Amino acid sequence: MPQQLPTPVDPAIFASLEPETLLPEQFFADQQPNWSGELSLMWTVFTDGIEAYRKEVLADNEGSELYLETIEWIQLRGSDSIFGFESLCETFGFNADWVRGALVMWRSKQRVGTAKAA
Repeated sequence: MPQQLPTPVDPAIFASLEPETLLPEQFFADQQPNWSGELSLMWTVFTDGIEAYRKEVLADNEGSELYLETIEWIQLRGSDSIFGFESLCETFGFNADWVRGALVMWRSKQRVGTAKAA
């Protein structure tokens, strides 16, 4: 029997979260996820990638190997991997282009904030 995924949420929520606070319960509060191990692993890969991106931006480490690998993963289109950014977005009901745009917008806001503080 196929598992039913929770109702998709607005990916803009990602932009307002602090690092290390990304939990499925925050997005699906009305229902406790009863996911298979595979689906839980996919969610972990997805949130870990976004968290890595955010941490590197906040630490101003955009030249780091982790940042470059993460941005490559986010920007890669047409990957057949189930752990590819687009595949994961599709699995969880997110529009990959919209999430990319939200992450870029969030990064721009962080840079503006850093420039004002300097």
